[in-house]
Amino acid sequence: MKYRVIKDVKENVYSITFEVVEQSQEFLEAVSDRGQKILNVGGKFTKKVIENVITKVPIVDENGDPVLDDSGNPTFNEVLTPTEHEEVLLNIGDSFKYFPKELPFTKSFSKNQYHENVKDVANLYEITLRERIDKLIDEL
Repeated sequence: MKYRVIKDVKENVYSITFEVVEQSQEFLEAVSDRGQKILNVGGKFTKKVIENVITKVPIVDENGDPVLDDSGNPTFNEVLTPTEHEEVLLNIGDSFKYFPKELPFTKSFSKNQYHENVKDVANLYEITLRERIDKLIDEL
C-alpha cells in the first residue's frame, strides 16, 4: 500500500491531507482477512525536547571534605546534564477513522488558534500520523 501526504498553506492555515495512492492485491487481501484497522487521528502529539540542566557539584579534597573559598563557603563545579522530556504541542482528543477506508482525510491548523507554533504543530501532526499509518500497514 502506498499513501501520500499533501501539505498546503493558505491564509495562515496549514492543511495536511493523507490519501491512498495504491493498494496492492496482497494488501487488499490482508484487509479482507483481518478487517479494517482503526487509525486515531487525534490524541496527544508530543515532541522530545532535550534541555541542559545545570547541576552544582561540591568540590571536595582528597579526604572528601568540602573545598572552601576565601570567604569560607563551599565551592562548586557546574555540570551540564542533557535531560530529555516530552512536550505536548497538541492535544485534540481521540478521533478515529477506519483505515484505509476513510482516507483521504484532511486536518487543518490555523495561525489564529496555534499562533507562532502553527508550523511546528502541523509538522508534528504529519510526522505522528505517518508513524501511526506505517504501523497499521505493517500490522496488515
